Amino acid sequence: MRKWMLKLHLWLSLGVGLFFVMICLTGSILVLKEDIQKWVDPELYATTPGRVPVETVLATVTKVYPDAHVDSVESPEKADGRYHVRLSKKSGGSQELYLDPGTGNVLGQSGAGATFISWVLKIHRYLLLGDLFGKQTAQVVNAVMGIALTLVLGTGAYLWWPGLRKFALGFRIVRNKGKLMFQRDLHKSLGILSVPLLLVLTLTGTAMTLDKYVFGWFGSPTQEVVPKSVTQVKPEGSPLPVDSLLQNVQSKYPDAQWLNVKLPADGKQAVTVSLEQGYNPADIGNATAYVNPYTGQVLHKTNPQAGITLYQRWKRGLHFASWGGLFSKLLYVLIGVLPLFFMVTGLAIWRIKVSLKSKRKRKLVVVPT
Repeated sequence: MRKWMLKLHLWLSLGVGLFFVMICLTGSILVLKEDIQKWVDPELYATTPGRVPVETVLATVTKVYPDAHVDSVESPEKADGRYHVRLSKKSGGSQELYLDPGTGNVLGQSGAGATFISWVLKIHRYLLLGDLFGKQTAQVVNAVMGIALTLVLGTGAYLWWPGLRKFALGFRIVRNKGKLMFQRDLHKSLGILSVPLLLVLTLTGTAMTLDKYVFGWFGSPTQEVVPKSVTQVKPEGSPLPVDSLLQNVQSKYPDAQWLNVKLPADGKQAVTVSLEQGYNPADIGNATAYVNPYTGQVLHKTNPQAGITLYQRWKRGLHFASWGGLFSKLLYVLIGVLPLFFMVTGLAIWRIKVSLKSKRKRKLVVVPT
């Protein structure tokens, strides 16, 4: 059994190990995306104290882009201290703007930092195969890589297991018994320490792609079902100011904080307000309020404690390192770099073994006299 596990671990690592390293390294970069964008585009973060109403933000954007429709506005708490506005143009295309919460002035559009992060995201999510095979197919390929990495981690843990009596010896690193022993001990000891977190990252990332297929097989929704009657409204005059809608939501749910408000273009859909209510491990809201834009009535709010919501938010929080603040970010960056170390030590072990095997064969050759 051990022999087959070793072969599976070796050939999977040699065959697709480079993809593992690429996915994990880009994941480490994405964990630091806000820090990278602050460093590359500091002007987009030059904010002033205070907080103007959302209507002021909308008026500024409309003045600058009169032919565009504001699709959504993210609160300064969600957009790292700035208003983040997404808008679509009537002529086609979309645009993203950042505004100063203190003055309402436009700070700028997504800069070079966001462009770099977008490129890294393409590698991480689609392995640069999206343009070639389509995004959906590329994501499935990425999920298959996740399954392969799960097998590598599982076989690695099996090969490491020294038994209960010799459990402590599994973490020993011997430095004076040759290169092979040293490299193998490094590979095994650091590998088993990283397996739990790497498994969490791998399984949550794979689930993000495969959930829709798995849930579809069982006929289950991937999120809380919302009645259609609360998502559609009848136009009745002019819409109320967005600040009034947010105030109504805040009055009804004083323990919740709004993160994002989406404004439908046709006027026949309810305004949706993304909320954070209670502890939320994810970087997006854990509840959504549906508001009639003409009357201000809160028609419905999803339950942040629903089982499917807890699953989706914890899956996202565990994958994107948003559950533990700075500590989880630094931990995930370190874990994301380790597969590169495992590739180097694994290749070193394989090369040393091949070299030793070749030397043994040469010693066994009998030269006739």
